[in-house]
Amino acid sequence: MPRRPQSMTALHFQRPLARLKHVGSWGQGRFRELALAAGFDEGLFVDEAGMISEGTITNVGFWRDGTVTWPDAPKLQGVTMLLLQRQLAAAGVPQAEEPVRVQDLTSYGGMIVCNARGWAPVGRVDDLTISQDDEFTGVVAAAIDGCPCPAAGGR
Repeated sequence: MPRRPQSMTALHFQRPLARLKHVGSWGQGRFRELALAAGFDEGLFVDEAGMISEGTITNVGFWRDGTVTWPDAPKLQGVTMLLLQRQLAAAGVPQAEEPVRVQDLTSYGGMIVCNARGWAPVGRVDDLTISQDDEFTGVVAAAIDGCPCPAAGGR
């Protein structure tokens, strides 16, 4: 995954049985196609209240006051997200799971996407510029680089 800031567009969709990886992913595939066709790198799934769950093929994480926040919403807990959570915990980086709304993105100091291809910062969601705290990207890079799994970017 390119380390350049990614662009995302908010899409109203919730994957059926989101917590399970399954072959019935035509909906998320279609929404990914729509995001790419509109010039974005990835789609961001939100519910009717604007609550963020995940990307079309990624997990998303946020940074505020030294804490990594993961959306408290139905989502697939991807392998890279789980590895990242484990490495962050081992490094003593606080983490939380809480509702994250599109309307609240300006209250965070950064946003990332991650999947089996790696991770990248998010630079914007639709027309909203997402700030990037260098501490956040440094913490994520160090955590991923410390993963024992080569596919995650580590040794």
